[in-house]
Amino acid sequence: MAKTWERFYLATRTLVGPGPIKRRLAEAFEANLEDLNLGELPEPIHNEFKELLNELHSVSPIDGESVVWASVRKMSDRDADRCAEKIVHLYAQVTRPQTAVA
Repeated sequence: MAKTWERFYLATRTLVGPGPIKRRLAEAFEANLEDLNLGELPEPIHNEFKELLNELHSVSPIDGESVVWASVRKMSDRDADRCAEKIVHLYAQVTRPQTAVA
């Protein structure tokens, strides 16, 4: 299993890749951050990660899609941009020396 900072790094790499922001956001979160436990994160960012998780789990899926894809599908591009910015911000927090974790 990748270290926490590596998972945020990989999510960030996905966010800056090609394609529509909604697709990049859903792929970044599902592939790298979906199964993170709060215990793997520095305590100062628990609430921010919980808010992001709640936002990306806010819509019930239909037709076999995941909850993340359903939630992202219902977002505006602006909301998806904001969630992507949160992931980048969380990556910065995870890699800061005073909050960094393995």
